[in-house]
Amino acid sequence: MSDNQFERLIRFGQRAEQMRDDLDVGFVARELVQATLPHQDPKADTFIRKNGNLALVVRAGVDSNGNSLGLPYGSIPRLLLAFLNTEAVRRKSPHIQLGDSLSDFCRAVGLNPSNGSQLKRLQKQVRRLLYASLDRKSTRLNSSHLGISYAVFCLKK
Repeated sequence: MSDNQFERLIRFGQRAEQMRDDLDVGFVARELVQATLPHQDPKADTFIRKNGNLALVVRAGVDSNGNSLGLPYGSIPRLLLAFLNTEAVRRKSPHIQLGDSLSDFCRAVGLNPSNGSQLKRLQKQVRRLLYASLDRKSTRLNSSHLGISYAVFCLKK
């Protein structure tokens, strides 16, 4: 290999590395790819999505008075789960920095913080998601119940 070929190979490797760093790669738990959250409000307190041997069971959380908060649905909870998974993988830690404000967090997940209706939807769906119970059930596992849990976090105003 000539010096010129070697230099071109090095430059190519550097460009490839830069391109890899520039890509927006996200991570989602495989169970949530196979069986995802509802697209529309199911207007129920339990939702089950089945795909082959896998079932995702989502149960609505309740407030301090025992009233249902409803189920997470639509694009925002799926976006939040992808964001949380991606950040945990990137940082190699279960501790995720969400930003110093709700606006910072909105920008981090790709939402417009100056859009009031998006902010209200975000707050409502974050609350629903954090209080919901997401369980994975599979007929192939010895144990038919595995829970997916997320630590509760607070968003500063």
